[in-house]
Amino acid sequence: MEIWTVVPESANIAHVDHFPAEGDALPVKDEHALVAHGTASSTDIDTWHRRLGHLNVNTILQMAHKGMVKGMAISGTSTRTSPCEPCLKGKQT
Repeated sequence: MEIWTVVPESANIAHVDHFPAEGDALPVKDEHALVAHGTASSTDIDTWHRRLGHLNVNTILQMAHKGMVKGMAISGTSTRTSPCEPCLKGKQT
C-alpha cells in the first residue's frame, strides 16, 4: 500500500506580548497562541529543569556546553537555587 502525506503550504503565526511564566494564567481568547521564536533563549537552570521535564541539572549543563541544543543559554548560576518539589515527590517510595 502506497501512502502519501499531504502537507498544506501555509503557516499560522501569532504574536504575544510576553511568554507566560510558571503559574501565569494562559490567554483565553482563541486568537492567542504560544509560539516559539528563532532566537536563543537565556534563562536560569531552574527554568530549564522544568522545561525539559525535570531533567538532571548536570545533563542540562552538558547539553548546553557541548552545543547539543541550538539556542539554549543558561543565565545566572549553574546550580539549583532550591530543591525541586515535584522531583522530591517523584523519588518517594
